[in-house]
Amino acid sequence: MKPRPFYQYDLLVVIAALALVATGGLAYRSLTAPSMHAYEKEGLGFTWPGQWLPSEPVAMAPPRLLGGVDAQAPGKTRAPIFHEIYSYARDPELRLEVRIDYRAGYGNLRGVLSFERRNRYGEMYRQIDGRAMNIGGHDWLRTRYQYAYKPEKTHSPRTAVAVEYATLGGNRLYVVTIHGSPRATQWLSGIVGPTLIVPPETRAAPMSPLVVGEPRIHREVVRQTLPSVVLVMAVDLHGKRLAPVAGGSGTVVAADGSILTNFHVIYDEERDRLHDLFVIGRFHGEGREPEYVCAGRPNRSKIMAERDLALIQCDLDMDGQPWTPHDWPAVPIDLSENAARGEQIWVIGYPDVGGGAAAVSTGEVTGTVRDDIDGQTSFLVTTASISAGSSGGAAIDEQGFLVGVPTAFRARARVDGKDVTRLDDEGLVRPLARAALLIAVAQAGWTPTLGDNQVGGPVEPTESDAALGVEISSVVRDAANDNPVAGAVVIVFRPGVTASDVDMNRLHEQALTWGRTDDNGRFTLQHRVPRGVTYTVAVLAKGYQPLIETGVLSLGQDAPSAYDPWGQIHVER
Repeated sequence: MKPRPFYQYDLLVVIAALALVATGGLAYRSLTAPSMHAYEKEGLGFTWPGQWLPSEPVAMAPPRLLGGVDAQAPGKTRAPIFHEIYSYARDPELRLEVRIDYRAGYGNLRGVLSFERRNRYGEMYRQIDGRAMNIGGHDWLRTRYQYAYKPEKTHSPRTAVAVEYATLGGNRLYVVTIHGSPRATQWLSGIVGPTLIVPPETRAAPMSPLVVGEPRIHREVVRQTLPSVVLVMAVDLHGKRLAPVAGGSGTVVAADGSILTNFHVIYDEERDRLHDLFVIGRFHGEGREPEYVCAGRPNRSKIMAERDLALIQCDLDMDGQPWTPHDWPAVPIDLSENAARGEQIWVIGYPDVGGGAAAVSTGEVTGTVRDDIDGQTSFLVTTASISAGSSGGAAIDEQGFLVGVPTAFRARARVDGKDVTRLDDEGLVRPLARAALLIAVAQAGWTPTLGDNQVGGPVEPTESDAALGVEISSVVRDAANDNPVAGAVVIVFRPGVTASDVDMNRLHEQALTWGRTDDNGRFTLQHRVPRGVTYTVAVLAKGYQPLIETGVLSLGQDAPSAYDPWGQIHVER
């Protein structure tokens, strides 16, 4: 049988069909694929794909720490110059946020942005990575982080990844953030990131805060001290916004989170007032920026303004809720230790420049500066460099003992009738002996409170502060079988609070200190309890009746420094 002639055209038909499908696919893709466009606002520009929905203004949510601010002179709210967010039509979860704002007073860009993110997302924020990069001849900081959010009030919480690009130019802060899934943010950042541009006149602005720190090999005494040195960021309330305005360092001198620092770190000399808040960043690894963990109010601190010293302690978490630190690593202290001329010391702090990581410098003690009022040593002079931001940190000796508080600027002393603020290019260290009273207050246990002498003002320590405090411990047992009760909370209330006054919704105001029992029923209160007062005590344990009694703890002036006033506390089911 002869083949039918049209069979020879089958191959041509198949090829034509495939070509038609391919052409249709390309045509469809050209119609649906986003084209690239140029974005430009206030001099900020980049390339982005089309298909974005109209922009939405970003409402300024109240800062999480706002409720904890004892504002002394709240300023006017200064809104961002431009702040909007765009949603992508093909992927509603993908969003692009653009903010052009005024430059913060604090010079460390990493610190400013990290504080803003932490205050915006709270405990649900986690940084993944960050690095400095040059784009179009200008330095940018690229940070990737994860957080939780609600698209709408009625929606369930969702997690998202964000890639943030930020830079400084003149007096402006430029921030471009891409929100969405890991894959979507990677796709969009690959388009937007390489094309970012800011106004030409800002490109020469110094960007030293973007330098990334690298881990260094330090002596063992330095490595052991690093976790005891913290960053202290001063924050002021400007209307409804909290703005980082200055930075310094501090040293943990007691396990309850007591921090020794310079007074000028928490004081606004220009406006002659204390800052509204300080935020504490704790050591998070060599070469890495610190982790912001808590906040406190300078007007509840113990200060010695004439010696440029202060004792501070957090009393708020990063959500603005009452919080008490515990088990912080305190630096070794021996007030008899004195750094002599020629001795090597190490200065540890968080300078304003650099990647925000802790920095270490070393040098010799070359001399002293004596106060012409009392003749005592006001400063040790050292060849170790002390830069802005390192003020208030730690100066340690070869054994790792704290020997003083480094002071970069605004050091106050009278020498030959003149104010000494710095001495040539050498660093100044306030000897630890000049902070002996504050050290005693920290070791005795204290609670940051407003001063009785100045409402909203600083609290000067008194000689009696050093003698206050009894360490209270005991054991809680089941009244029926005498078994230890684990997880019970024992609360000592402030003087004057009776059992009838106790309000479970106001424990953060009424409680003086508290402790939790271990598996053996034993507890030790977190803070020492002052002598010469009678207190109300409460014991709360799951499955047991609350026990609240007035006047069951009475401490005379002769009470020992460590004391078990009850022997055993019995609770009933």
